Amino acid sequence: MNKLIEENTTSLLISNNQLIAATEIQGLMIIDDHTVLKNIATIENISSIKRVKDEIWVASKKNGLEILDANTYIFKRKINKYNAFISSQINTVFKDKQNSIWIGSSNKGLYKYNSTTETANPKLFIENIAVNYKSIDSLNINKLALKPNENNISFSFKTIDLKNPKNIEYRYQLNNDFTPWSPQNKVDFANLKAGNYQFTVQSKEGSLLSKKVSLSFFIDTPIYQKAWFIILCGAILCLLLALFVELHIRKLNKKNQQKINTLKVENHVLTLEQKALQLQMNPHFIFNVLNGIKALGNAGNSKELNKTISQFSVLLRSVLNNSRLEEISLQEEIDTLKNYLDLEQKMNSMSFEYAIETSLNNIDSEEILIPPMLLQPFVENCIKHAFQPNKTAAKIKLLFEVRNRFLHFTIEDNGIGFHQSKKEKVKSNHQSVALEVTKERIQHLSKYNSFSIEEIKDKNEVKGTKIGFKIPLKTDY
Repeated sequence: MNKLIEENTTSLLISNNQLIAATEIQGLMIIDDHTVLKNIATIENISSIKRVKDEIWVASKKNGLEILDANTYIFKRKINKYNAFISSQINTVFKDKQNSIWIGSSNKGLYKYNSTTETANPKLFIENIAVNYKSIDSLNINKLALKPNENNISFSFKTIDLKNPKNIEYRYQLNNDFTPWSPQNKVDFANLKAGNYQFTVQSKEGSLLSKKVSLSFFIDTPIYQKAWFIILCGAILCLLLALFVELHIRKLNKKNQQKINTLKVENHVLTLEQKALQLQMNPHFIFNVLNGIKALGNAGNSKELNKTISQFSVLLRSVLNNSRLEEISLQEEIDTLKNYLDLEQKMNSMSFEYAIETSLNNIDSEEILIPPMLLQPFVENCIKHAFQPNKTAAKIKLLFEVRNRFLHFTIEDNGIGFHQSKKEKVKSNHQSVALEVTKERIQHLSKYNSFSIEEIKDKNEVKGTKIGFKIPLKTDY
């Protein structure tokens, strides 16, 4: 005895002079002359096989019936619970003398197969749902809840035709109207917007329509489109805008305050210059000059009278002209000082000598620019208060030097000294104010300016006073 098949064999059938053996898993085995010619793959769990006319009916305990061509063993159709009103648990099939086919099931009894069974309305079911091209685990879902980025959805659906599998057509809709009928059984929806959707599909076989199968799904709104996120962004934007406005206002206020401070300084400097003009010439000096001119006229000294009047007119004209200018040349300042000192020598009861020296590093004094009326108050104060009456050899020295991009001014005398002169001089409101105004003007010319007053000493003996200050060098080229 030869063993041809190892697997559990459930049914045998003679067809076309060949033995057909049905197995539970490997399908049908075609045997001829004690040899397995070929294996026909069919449904699993075969319970029996029968030949009905030119067909072989393969019954399964779980998958209904599968019908093959008896001559070629080619698959023709399936009969199961999805396309006919029978059970999928089939034990056996029998054809009687009237050619009626009886189907016995293990759970729902005996069926008589007839034409109405096959002409029932087609059944449609959704085979697969893919989200972002990945199949989801379960189809038994009434409504899908998807994330904002899960907006690419594919549906596969199918209806099994008993006789004409190529005769099935489908149509579907997504919220709107149905599409035209088409044999296409798969549809892809890409880049769907957020919202609620209902997908509905239907099939037809000839004039028979299946029931509509629907599935609802919801795509969540992206976070940047949610109301609370928009409100939050709006609030943050308003806060940033308010902060920007606040900073801008502060910047403007600071800038305006700087302008105000600058204007205050400029106004103060203008005030100082106006005061300097008012205090440029001591009224006592003017009265002395006029009295001297009168005395020269009474004495009949016309030559000296004319010279003095000419010097005084030149001095007055230079003072008036310079008072209208923000800057004058160093040479003009020197000329004005010479005129003033010459007149003082003539009109003052105390004799003195003066010298004006320059060390300008080969720069022409006509090209150096300085504010007007800077030195005259210091020179006048020196003449009035530095020397004791009847002192001989009283000297005043003026020095102008250019060093390290600064113009240095020095006024030296050989008088009684700064501290002693303060004690002995007669108080004069005009002169005190003139000195303070001039010192303040120098301090406001530049932050790099300097001003100093010191006594000249030799072995602890006071030999005079030295006044020095500097301003940035400025030229007209």
